[in-house]
Amino acid sequence: MIVKDLDFLRQISTPVSSLDEAKDIIVLLEKELQHCNDIGKSGIGLAAVQIGILKRVAIVRIGSVKINLVNSNVSEIYDSIDSEEGCLSLSGNFKVKRYNQIVVENNLIEFNKFCAFGTVSICVQHEMDHFDGKIIIDNEIKKEINIGQNMPCHCKSGKKYKKCCGKNK
Repeated sequence: MIVKDLDFLRQISTPVSSLDEAKDIIVLLEKELQHCNDIGKSGIGLAAVQIGILKRVAIVRIGSVKINLVNSNVSEIYDSIDSEEGCLSLSGNFKVKRYNQIVVENNLIEFNKFCAFGTVSICVQHEMDHFDGKIIIDNEIKKEINIGQNMPCHCKSGKKYKKCCGKNK
């Protein structure tokens, strides 16, 4: 079952100590991600904290790309971009600042270092944010507030914008 408790999701995960422990968690993550996709909640990645395990393990499954992240960290970043993304633990989509290309170092996994681009890069960053208790609403790019003249004023005076802060414009 996917964890939706924000206080739990904001906890920092600890490293796994063995490859066997990582493999056991990866099996659980794959089963839960498959279940989510089977019931129509399309997901391309999942972190252990999202299934109630506070360990630095996550999976990314995008088409033929299968990445297991174990005690991973990003060592290089390139090309900042805006990303529209969702999270299986939250409702809705959010606009987040990410990097289009990253270099990831894994601990305890066969391929110690790899480069990720585009959607894979974005998903890897999203899942690894979960390791540190970060969720997309913490990184959301705030929208500009467009206040119409007849809308309530943003200063919370109770007046309409045109009779309050908008009267001098």
